Amino acid sequence: MLFRIKSALLACASIIALNACTSDMEFKDTNVTPVKSLYEPNDNKDVPLQASATAAVFFEWESAKAEDGGAPLYEVVFDKAGGDFSNPIYKVLSDGNGARNYATISHKDLNKVGQMAGIESGETGEIQWSVVASRGVITTPVSIKRSLTITRLLGFAEVPSQLFFAGDAIDEATDVTVISPELDVFEAVVKLKGGKAFKMSSERGRAEGLTFYIDGNRIKEGDGDGTVAEDGVYRINLDFSIASAKLQKIEKVEFFFSADNEVKFELPYVGNGVYSGVGSVDFHQESWGRDERYKLLMTYGDGSKTMWGADNGIDSRPNGAGADDAYWNAGEYDITQWENKWKLDGKYDHNVPFRATLYLNEARRHHFIEDAGDAPAPEEPGELTAPATLTLSGDATEGGNLTAKKLDDNTFEIFTEIKGGKAFRAGDFHVEDGKLVAGAKDITLADDGIYWMIFDFAKAEFTAKKITKMSVMDCWHDHGSAVLDLNYIGNGEWEATGKPHDSSRNTDDRYKFVMEVDGQLQQWGCVKDYDKRPEELETIPADYYDMKTVATDQWNDKWKYNGDMLDQELHVKVILHDTYTHVMELAK
Repeated sequence: MLFRIKSALLACASIIALNACTSDMEFKDTNVTPVKSLYEPNDNKDVPLQASATAAVFFEWESAKAEDGGAPLYEVVFDKAGGDFSNPIYKVLSDGNGARNYATISHKDLNKVGQMAGIESGETGEIQWSVVASRGVITTPVSIKRSLTITRLLGFAEVPSQLFFAGDAIDEATDVTVISPELDVFEAVVKLKGGKAFKMSSERGRAEGLTFYIDGNRIKEGDGDGTVAEDGVYRINLDFSIASAKLQKIEKVEFFFSADNEVKFELPYVGNGVYSGVGSVDFHQESWGRDERYKLLMTYGDGSKTMWGADNGIDSRPNGAGADDAYWNAGEYDITQWENKWKLDGKYDHNVPFRATLYLNEARRHHFIEDAGDAPAPEEPGELTAPATLTLSGDATEGGNLTAKKLDDNTFEIFTEIKGGKAFRAGDFHVEDGKLVAGAKDITLADDGIYWMIFDFAKAEFTAKKITKMSVMDCWHDHGSAVLDLNYIGNGEWEATGKPHDSSRNTDDRYKFVMEVDGQLQQWGCVKDYDKRPEELETIPADYYDMKTVATDQWNDKWKYNGDMLDQELHVKVILHDTYTHVMELAK
């Protein structure tokens, strides 16, 4: 393939070690010989995949040769059994960013290949692999291939980053908060109606989300429904790495006073994983003083029992610790009288009433002890009527009235710059302790920054996450990495001019965006994966460039550059207000 660069100097500089300049400053993709021998793994090798993060398969092949004497770049390509590799289902860059004639490919990646090849979770099937080489844009054809038999993991190749419960079985006044205590694992305590249906989704109120349901002790993907036999509060643990589901009915939670080795009162279920009750105790007199140690006893429907106690080895009274203090953190332990205990404040001796509350549907599972007279029973957030529109205004904003995007009947979202310490207002609502409350009052955030703010009227919750970077993501480079940072220009928009595609590191044409939010990476991808360059479509769909948050993945939910954009200076703009979309065009 021939293409002309107007500046001779730029042409030679951009193709050093990759292409050959001709005398009239035209250049072409350097010829590379196809990979002719595959060494490892052996043909028809059987690989039962393992859930371990370090499990991998070593691939190796004979080196290709380039006519300019340089080193080729390699990709391992996969296809379904019987496929001709004309449209590989998955690609993996070789080790050393494509420079090595070998690749260490994780079992997790092979599990994705199996899913794309149509092999069901936990089933055994055949895939094909080969290697292609290049020195520029055009890759060599597949000249030799091998088969690999894999047994897929019982889990899922794509694990949702968040999870929501829905269905007639959910006997809760507001949305149930689902926590993720460890990678690929979700857990929630929720009240369910027996015989009624429920399911889980990766998106709340958005039809395009992944859906899952519980079938016995398995998680399954699709439109099925799960049920429980009887009404009750259930602790649901979902491990997507092995597709396992564990449902335990919680019979009760009680206050256990270690000194008397007995329970003193019950903590009734309030909702959304919260148990709270009022009671009193008389500290136990010992030779060394008054014994005030306690824990919380949980009894499951099958009669088994566990204790929730201190997870930090403390041996002191709270001494005025606030509700957010680590003193109150809770972990689940086997039944003992003394280990992992807390101590009551001395003011509750001699049967002074107090309230004990256990919070299970929070990332920081904890409890709290407070005066009974000053502590009304925790209630589910009162229902707020979501407004038709939500407008931000005030000295802290970028200026003028800013309209938040309405995601569904109860949720608004906005990306904007806020001045720390200054006030803004959100229509006729304000925020108290992270909760949305009716009434037009000032809201402040501590630090200057670009914020992703969500107003959830169904849960009466407000969240503000700080955005520190928005970048173009190269799907191939380093298995997906930021290659061009965008500058925030206001009103939820970022833009930059630069060269996001560089064939010296990447011969692929796929890209996404990645946002750094509160120290975590959030990918943004297409709303519909057309899997074609714009120039390959007869008509570019109106939603081609539209974008949404997507799960962390190297290849899914991507766009493709037009052929004339490769190795060129591009103007890139991301727009996160009204319709979430982006612009990708040649720089003027």
